[in-house]
Amino acid sequence: MSYNDLKQALEALLDDIPADRQPAARKTFLQGYQSVKALEPDYEEKLMRRFCNLYSYAGLIRCVAEAFSNEPDWMVGLREKLRCKMEVLENSVT
Repeated sequence: MSYNDLKQALEALLDDIPADRQPAARKTFLQGYQSVKALEPDYEEKLMRRFCNLYSYAGLIRCVAEAFSNEPDWMVGLREKLRCKMEVLENSVT
């Protein structure tokens, strides 16, 4: 199970639990999960970083999607730099 899958399962579980019981339910869920598979201590940070990278990637797709005829050289260069950044981001979320 990936961190994304884990987060989605946890959110689905918490949707059906009253707010005052959610912290205990979250703790119990994660303890149960970790009894089968260890989680890295910073898994939530890594998950958030992946989300931020995905969000940036989606924004860059929109930025480079439309090209214009007779673009100045600086714009062609910028578009290429953005495509390189997209490749780095794509590799970080797969």
